[in-house]
Amino acid sequence: MGGALFSSSASVWGIAAGLVAPIFSGGTLQAQRAAAVDAYAAQLAPHRQTVLQAFGQVADALNSLTNGALLLDAQRRALDAANATLDLTQESYQAGQTSVLQIVVAQRPHQQARLGYVRAKAQRYIDTAQLYVAIGGAMVEAPSSSKSRRSAE
Repeated sequence: MGGALFSSSASVWGIAAGLVAPIFSGGTLQAQRAAAVDAYAAQLAPHRQTVLQAFGQVADALNSLTNGALLLDAQRRALDAANATLDLTQESYQAGQTSVLQIVVAQRPHQQARLGYVRAKAQRYIDTAQLYVAIGGAMVEAPSSSKSRRSAE
């Protein structure tokens, strides 16, 4: 039975070719594998860049929120000081110690402090919305006024 296996020269060459073929095509297989790995890396690079940019946007938004909180606190203290100054000036006016002009002069920094506080608070809301968007929050549409009226009727 073993002699019948090797009786034909074609079968010998077929077996030899089957054994030797992977040796000669090994370079091709390695090149194909390297090409596949490179293609995968090329497709992964934009995704990796997008993820890094997203983390950067979240970090920037968090920094903005931190700075905004400090600014809001400083503006709140400035408003409190301006309120105290205006109150003292008004009490002094009622006691007859100051003129109306001094009240007007005290109202200006008070109004500027109020404006600064409102601006800082508005910026805080903007920074919060930017953080929400940076972490992937979806924008939600507000219900239209016509739908609200219909449901109320």
